[in-house]
Amino acid sequence: MTLHELELLIAKLPRPIAKLLSSSFVRYVIGGCIAASVHLTVVAIAVELGGMDKENANSLGFAFGVCINYVFQRRITFKQHARKHAEQMPMFIGFALLGLGINRFVYSHGIHDFHLQYLIAAAMAILVVFVFNFTANSLITFRPRGGVGKST
Repeated sequence: MTLHELELLIAKLPRPIAKLLSSSFVRYVIGGCIAASVHLTVVAIAVELGGMDKENANSLGFAFGVCINYVFQRRITFKQHARKHAEQMPMFIGFALLGLGINRFVYSHGIHDFHLQYLIAAAMAILVVFVFNFTANSLITFRPRGGVGKST
């Protein structure tokens, strides 16, 4: 199914549902869930099958998730605000690196101080970083052309 076909399908839904699915926040959540699923899958595979230590596996999963998230957010959530990759990608990567620091902080404290199972700690860290990333990327990276603020 192409993006255009998906948009046509959404347009056929009842108006409140179509409006909800068209909002940038809901689309960001959907993209974030896909990226988080990839992140957690990579972490589990790296730890359980690859024997990698949990913190490095989490960083590796984060990197995979960031790549998936950038493509989704640029092509689906904020496509109407897409500018050149040379403009948006450095900002997205910069916020992703800040997010990685936040993620490692939350994750490390979750497994070492709160003795959480490593995938639970990773999910908590993802949730915290999600709030930061949505705010930063909607206000700065993917802001509407010629304006500041979120799209709806």
